[in-house]
Amino acid sequence: MQRLDAILDELSKRKPKAVIFISGKLRIFRCGRRHQRVGKKSAMPATANCSRAKGNRIFAKIERLGVPTVAAIDGACLGGGCELSLACRYRVATDHPKTQIGLPETQLGIIPGWVRRSACRG
Repeated sequence: MQRLDAILDELSKRKPKAVIFISGKLRIFRCGRRHQRVGKKSAMPATANCSRAKGNRIFAKIERLGVPTVAAIDGACLGGGCELSLACRYRVATDHPKTQIGLPETQLGIIPGWVRRSACRG
């Protein structure tokens, strides 16, 4: 997330014509943390290194770039990756059988921490 934050600062200065977010990993579009680390008693270990405010601030930078932003999804786009894709203006996805988009943390009773109201625009 720190690297993404720095890259977004640079992009806001350069003013590109568009920004496309792709994953360097095969069949996965990921951002954020793994929830397997969450203990049964508390979610604090999972949230200690990545605050909701920081995630919201970074995703707001994507929304404010002032250029078309696209999440190019191939494979699993879950949790933080899904939230990053919602910060983009457009989302495109392959029809590969491994392509899934969702917020599985809700099945653990965790409310997605980075989804912004503006991501829910119609």
